[in-house]
Amino acid sequence: MDTLPALHPAIALIGMRSNAGPLDNIAIGFDSGVTALYGQNGAGKTWILNSLRHALKGRAIGLTQLICDFEPGSAGSEWVLKELAELARETRYEAKPEHDQKWLRSAIEKWFAQGGRYFRPSDEDDGGLPSALVDELIPATTFALVPTGHLAPEWDVWLCLPRDRERFPAWHRLMDETISLREEATRLSEDYWRKIQAVESGDIECSDDEYEAMERRYDEKIEPLLYDPLFEPLAGLIWEYSYSPDLNALDRRLFPMLADDLPIPVVKLFESRSIPLVLEDDEDVADIDAATSEAFAKVFQKNLGAAAVSLAITDNMNRWVAHINEMANSTYAALLQDAPQLSLEVRKLGRWAVEGALHWYVAYGEYEFNRVPLAGLSRAESRWAYIAIRRALDLSGSATVLVIDEPEAALHRVAERHMARGLGGLSMFGPQVVVATHSPEVLNAEGVWSTHVAKDNGRTRAGQMPLLALETLSELGLSPSDLLGLYRIFLLVEGEHDEIVVTSLCRDFLDAARVKIVPLRGGSKLPRTVDSQVLFDLSDAHVVAVLDNVVIEEISAAWTEAQTRYLSGSAEEAIDFLSRALKTNKKGDETDWIMGWLGRALKKGVHARMSPYGLAARDIIEYLPVEILVPRACKSWNELRREHEAAMSSLDKSKGLHDFKTWLTRTYGADISVANVRRATDSMKEIPEEFRKLGYHLREISARSRGH
Repeated sequence: MDTLPALHPAIALIGMRSNAGPLDNIAIGFDSGVTALYGQNGAGKTWILNSLRHALKGRAIGLTQLICDFEPGSAGSEWVLKELAELARETRYEAKPEHDQKWLRSAIEKWFAQGGRYFRPSDEDDGGLPSALVDELIPATTFALVPTGHLAPEWDVWLCLPRDRERFPAWHRLMDETISLREEATRLSEDYWRKIQAVESGDIECSDDEYEAMERRYDEKIEPLLYDPLFEPLAGLIWEYSYSPDLNALDRRLFPMLADDLPIPVVKLFESRSIPLVLEDDEDVADIDAATSEAFAKVFQKNLGAAAVSLAITDNMNRWVAHINEMANSTYAALLQDAPQLSLEVRKLGRWAVEGALHWYVAYGEYEFNRVPLAGLSRAESRWAYIAIRRALDLSGSATVLVIDEPEAALHRVAERHMARGLGGLSMFGPQVVVATHSPEVLNAEGVWSTHVAKDNGRTRAGQMPLLALETLSELGLSPSDLLGLYRIFLLVEGEHDEIVVTSLCRDFLDAARVKIVPLRGGSKLPRTVDSQVLFDLSDAHVVAVLDNVVIEEISAAWTEAQTRYLSGSAEEAIDFLSRALKTNKKGDETDWIMGWLGRALKKGVHARMSPYGLAARDIIEYLPVEILVPRACKSWNELRREHEAAMSSLDKSKGLHDFKTWLTRTYGADISVANVRRATDSMKEIPEEFRKLGYHLREISARSRGH
């Protein structure tokens, strides 16, 4: 049997909107792999998970939308077209492109021609929707699944307007006009009520005729603008699900939806009692033996009759059992550190009616005398065993969303890290995973998309994760020790100027790569950092050193070869080669510092975590606008360097004039204060290429395995 599932065009849950319970019209994007909801206790993470669970089950709680992307040719795309075909009362569905276009166009035009459920067609002159708008929507692949069921699962399916102005200009123009008109109507309404209050309080004198004229103007001009938006499809979703489609519904639901980044539902296509997304819940306590037996029966339903007569299990059946057992144990071991070995037993055919066909257990002891059913395992063992087995049984190719609340429960910190890595691998060929967690290990795992959940005035909001810093720890519910473990890279720089420039020019890269900058207060201190307990004993992050006046290509080539020699020989041989290679191209003290740093790393065996990086300029300020730092000189950095070198023999070293920065200050009144360096950095319009390369280098290192 194949060990890997076949790859199909994607069905992706890309986001969710919900106002259930305390959720404040949240709009959350979901990653194709693992999405982690992170925040303090009571922030509302569990409310978000429950809203997602109910929506996937077709239960209406609040107004919730599951935003999906169905690639052409995917099971989701085929499902939409099949439902439309049935809606059109086609007796047989044939997947032909011209039929697909025709049915989708017909469904769109029908919705608008009938005016939806509450409102008129958008274009009364020709009795339908302008063809340009239909043409734009035909290739759209995003859909909103809106749960409407109470006693039984049910969803309304809407075609969505993607947030892509280049591909959908006509729709976005109308959306802009709607927003503009709404803002104007709101302004006129507020002006009207202010005047009414002023008249009633006696602040403004107004005759009866003037008062009646104001009221007529409101009834005839202002109120229609408020209740009858120019482009009604944008309000259609709200009017469809509001018992009283009033202004409050528009304000509370429509305009927050317009302000987020998710696609907007604009066309209701059909209603359905099934969707091509399957919820897999960590709280599911259904009989796993029965589920396994059911999957077995589906695969071998044509062969079970003959097997029952002969009371014999076929070779194919045994192979299937062995395959499921292997897949479950592989997933189990990836998710739970030191996971026990799962065993799948096929019971005797004569006992199937009483005991069931298959049974999962864990055997302890050499002769399997001590069999423990899954229900007898510890909390963590049983939880991940159920998930692993359900994953092994997912042979249908259904698009699955796995929802887990606090995956770190009952795990120690090392096991948390193991589990966090396993979640990423689980989603590679399997489900999308959505977790609510307090674990910094999950937050720090590679490939995890994190969303910050917080509560404001009793309402739950979701947004981007705040930057990792001491002042944001309380928002995340973390301690300083957790923060240390969340850094993926410690970036060593020479001093405060280097810290300011690198922080400003590489900010986006630093945030994404989880970088902590550590100024050394002098490059000569670099070799001693190898002995730092914080860097190497209390953290497994990578360490990158950035020094000025270094040709990085030469350093990198020598360092790569030295590590190769270390692996095939000894530390002494590698250090000897590194010393000879760097001395050949020595350009200054910086090379000595790097050589000492890398040599000590080889001796201590931490070389795999070390990476040097060099900047060609002799000082980092030479990447900044010279006219801001040295305005009186009216010269370039190269000219100032040549002038300093030419005067070097006559300069008074006792006054420190051999130092370039000191000479600039004494000779030209240079302002290289921290504030002015920061101002010069902020004034830069473009990022120098060397800093772009540094950013890409940090991003690549951040993606490596921790401690390797």
